[in-house]
Amino acid sequence: MKRLTERLGNKVINVKYASQHETAIHRLAAIEDILGDDYDLDRLRELAQADREGRCVVLPAGGFSDQDGENALKSAMNTCYYHNNPVTRFIADAVAEKMIRSEAALKEREKE
Repeated sequence: MKRLTERLGNKVINVKYASQHETAIHRLAAIEDILGDDYDLDRLRELAQADREGRCVVLPAGGFSDQDGENALKSAMNTCYYHNNPVTRFIADAVAEKMIRSEAALKEREKE
């Protein structure tokens, strides 16, 4: 998506073309609709940077059996064994964390 604004040296933000003011407002509204009312710009910046660097992994939501999670973790660990780099280690950590969170949520539901 093409950027509509530019930051000038004196910390002023300028809409590049006068005809794009309305477009800029609509885009801001769309972004706020996506983010909701409670968001942290520093966290959003961190996630965007991680995505640009290939460090952001979105795992599917539940609906999988424990065996599926175990297989995913084994696959990620196997990949780490042959291609040991920060990205594959991050993926393995993300899969393991997802499994732990899913298991904790299941135990929490069982208590209720």
